[in-house]
Amino acid sequence: MRATILGVIGFIYVATTAQGQTTGLPHVWSVPGIMNSSAGIGTIIACTNGSTLSQTVAVDVFGSTGAFADSGSITVAPDATVLFGTGSVPGTSIDVDLAAPLISKGHAKIYASGKSLYCTAFLADQGGGQPYVGLNIVKKTKQKGD
Repeated sequence: MRATILGVIGFIYVATTAQGQTTGLPHVWSVPGIMNSSAGIGTIIACTNGSTLSQTVAVDVFGSTGAFADSGSITVAPDATVLFGTGSVPGTSIDVDLAAPLISKGHAKIYASGKSLYCTAFLADQGGGQPYVGLNIVKKTKQKGD
């Protein structure tokens, strides 16, 4: 009985814990304002490994209430760039499809095993793939002026 209860608790933890937190990677960047809307607006996060060593990068997506929505991770070679997306965007080769549910407003957290990671984010038209607005990237939880 005790083993069954512990197994259920372990399953619930894994099912609700964000990828970056599960893998123990440090939180390095935050992206407020992400979307995956029914109107076809998705979010693309591009990250480049500026290190001479490969590093693991993970992105966790959260909805408007702060509830965990989805995540994904990938190993990035030195000087390589990868794209994370909340869904597919024509004309863009997404490396990690976050398969996020519908999110009208939310945020993402970016985690990395190294310190030399450069990221940008933008909202894109999932029907045509044209980026139309950049999103701010903030260092963990500190914005300019803090």
